Amino acid sequence: MKKTDGHTDRGMQWLSEELRVVMTRAFHREKPGLIFGIPCAGEYADDNAFANAELGNSTVERTIATVFINSNYPAARRVLLRYVKRNPDRHVHMVVSDEADMDAFEAGTDIRPESVTRISGRNAFPGGYHDNINNTRHHKPGDIVIVCAGPLGRILATEWFLQRPQTTYLELGSFFDMDLFGKSFGADYYTRLGSVPHCGETTEIQTELLLDLIDKPLLRRH
Repeated sequence: MKKTDGHTDRGMQWLSEELRVVMTRAFHREKPGLIFGIPCAGEYADDNAFANAELGNSTVERTIATVFINSNYPAARRVLLRYVKRNPDRHVHMVVSDEADMDAFEAGTDIRPESVTRISGRNAFPGGYHDNINNTRHHKPGDIVIVCAGPLGRILATEWFLQRPQTTYLELGSFFDMDLFGKSFGADYYTRLGSVPHCGETTEIQTELLLDLIDKPLLRRH
């Protein structure tokens, strides 16, 4: 949202004014159950300040994105996979790059998605946005949609939740890159601790938070 020229830090998406407008609009959405992950103030101070300033007095819930990365990554991955296996009635859908290896993903995670939506691995916006913004008919109440689709994924996860607030949308970015591609495209948190000690807090607190993030739309049905 800061720039309109060049490309994202990993070179996967060209920036544009249209992308900035659509991303900013998604970031300003508000709805009960919508939760935004904010960059860690210790590790990404400038990005944290920008995100909080951009949100201003928004009532949207906020958490620290570090819940999924750094020292929390192993626990977050373990908790998420265990949860999916123990709740087979909550069907899982995946949104991934057209270059992703879903056979390898299924073998490595034991997750068998109900559906897989593929978007371009490079410059998915704007084409992938217009093609998929209303593509939610197969997302049922209680389902879990795991979105690993770069900047476009952040937009889709937000806008889709507004359409189907009883479905859980987890925008996980590069979280499953090692399973989907067998490599990282730049993220280095898979095997390291947080670069700032307080960035990850404790596994117990983050595990509870992770389960709350997954369960919130489901609990809203009762």
